[in-house]
Amino acid sequence: MPERITILIGTAKDAFLLASDERRLEWSLTGPYCDGWPVNHVVGDSDTGTIWAAGGGEWDGAGVWRSENGGKTWTLAKLSAGQRDEWAKKDPEAAEFFGWDSAEAPFTGEIDAIWSLRKAHGAVVEAMIGKRITSVSWMESVSTHFAAQNEKSASTHFTQPNGKCVNTPWQAG
Repeated sequence: MPERITILIGTAKDAFLLASDERRLEWSLTGPYCDGWPVNHVVGDSDTGTIWAAGGGEWDGAGVWRSENGGKTWTLAKLSAGQRDEWAKKDPEAAEFFGWDSAEAPFTGEIDAIWSLRKAHGAVVEAMIGKRITSVSWMESVSTHFAAQNEKSASTHFTQPNGKCVNTPWQAG
């Protein structure tokens, strides 16, 4: 049976998957996947089918989207609020109509977008946010968000500024 090839695509208007078999004669494009967010970088784990998409901007805020089933469903870990959030707070009726989520974003005012991701050991370990690599608190925020949606133990790996890879266990509450 031919091996499937998938190209992960991030654009100013969302994330897409372009797939084919190993012969690469016919391709299929699926998406958009991340609610119209600008997606700066997409990484995947072919062993587990998990895909992460990083992005955002002034309008959306910053966030990391994750799919654990090859792109069928996606979950957002919102890290900072954007102009859309300010608008929605001022117009609750419109916010409800558009399904706006009022959850607090822990890094509002600190970051506008996530520019790139790096994965290792089956988890995202680093993200570029402008000029610096993410801090421990940023990765803990993403992990906590995704952990709340899983009812099992797991680990998050992140790289400290000194380059040391650290494995932090967490238990879903």
